[in-house]
Amino acid sequence: MSASNAGATTMQSEHILKKEKVPSKKDSARARSVYLAWTASILSVTLIFAFQSHYSTLIGPFSNIITPIVAGTALFSSYRCLPRYGFNLRGKFDRVWIYFTLGMASWTIAEVTWGIYYFILKIPVPYPSVADFFYIGAYFPLSLALLTYFHTFRAGMTKQMTLVSVGAIAVCCALVLGFVVPVEFAKTQPLLTALTNSIYPILDLLLISLTILSVVLFVRGTLGRWWAVLATGIVLDIIGDEVFLYLSARGMYYNGSFDDLFYIAAYFMFALAFYVHRTKL
Repeated sequence: MSASNAGATTMQSEHILKKEKVPSKKDSARARSVYLAWTASILSVTLIFAFQSHYSTLIGPFSNIITPIVAGTALFSSYRCLPRYGFNLRGKFDRVWIYFTLGMASWTIAEVTWGIYYFILKIPVPYPSVADFFYIGAYFPLSLALLTYFHTFRAGMTKQMTLVSVGAIAVCCALVLGFVVPVEFAKTQPLLTALTNSIYPILDLLLISLTILSVVLFVRGTLGRWWAVLATGIVLDIIGDEVFLYLSARGMYYNGSFDDLFYIAAYFMFALAFYVHRTKL
């Protein structure tokens, strides 16, 4: 398939999702309010983390309260997309949003579970724990969502796009395998810890691979901006995972560390991405 035909196919496919509409003044005002609230929220949380040395005993509790709240916001934002695209598992786009919502739900439960360990069971760093069952569980519906989306529009993938994608994926693999994995397994670990340490990098690389393929495919299309926002959230979450694994292996992780900010920022980006898809496409 030629590049021009591939591009045309992608644009035609994207038209299935895209519903052109001119926003009313009320809709525009609402959107501005949402973007303003989103910007103010993420800046406020970032500043709180930046000056944590002034209230070091409070940053841990703050992090374990705000993280499930923002994760829940991302879940709600994803759930709001379901009525528009439907709840039918037989439809491709219905399944995509069910998968996204299940993934966000699993991550929200994971964050709440981590908070229970921290506040109620008095275990500051519950790793590995029941929370990891839900953290890991989210990868499967999220990967299915990305795979279904990409598979629907795969006809638009050119050889050049494929080469760019493979190159970017290779760089990500090199970074994880070269910097994180050696530190993780530098010391002998209990079987469960070693198994969990192995699962996260594998699933992270799977998720980033699907993300890269989709971003390269959609970057110039009508879905390009939405994919950029969603991909930013995925990248932030994966960075959070790998930094957490690195810090944990070195015994340097603590609740409220800047690594937590990666996860919080990721949930903010997911919430925004789902809002954009629901209101702009």
